[in-house]
Amino acid sequence: MEKLQVDQTEDLIAEKCWRLSSYLLAEYDFKKLTHPDNEYWCKFGNEFNESFKKVFFKELIELAGLVRAILDMHSLSSENYETVGKIEYEHKEIENLNYRESCNKIIHAEFYSIGFNKTDSHPLDNGKNNYNNSDYDTYKSPIIITEGYYRNKKWKSELTFIKFIDESLNFLNHRLKTNANNV
Repeated sequence: MEKLQVDQTEDLIAEKCWRLSSYLLAEYDFKKLTHPDNEYWCKFGNEFNESFKKVFFKELIELAGLVRAILDMHSLSSENYETVGKIEYEHKEIENLNYRESCNKIIHAEFYSIGFNKTDSHPLDNGKNNYNNSDYDTYKSPIIITEGYYRNKKWKSELTFIKFIDESLNFLNHRLKTNANNV
């Protein structure tokens, strides 16, 4: 089997990250526009809600599948991946979910949804970029919720969208290029 070339995949991964982020930001703005007091925008936004979900989750599944294919084809280690969420199993056991495992949960999920957790810190704040220096007290951090079954046991994962995209770009910029230089 021929390995995917770094130059072919890095643009594709970056493009999918950009698209997913753009779709989610657009949906967030649509929710503001689709207030029940605004009849036109409410009708407009509700009609596009299903289209948004189909396009968003299609892109998310494609990104997760592409990353898993690259990991497997290039025999990249799954060690040292950042935690991007949590998974809860049927028996209420909760575990951290690293990037590689989150790709698996996206690929194998039967149900998908998006939520927003309220947080005191800006979802993009890294402690250096001053995103928290604003007049806002709370922010909404997007989460991707996936659900499915593994060996007849139900699981539910919640992925922090920003962390997932950030790890996708880290994977792209660091791990993939490091492996290419070693070939």
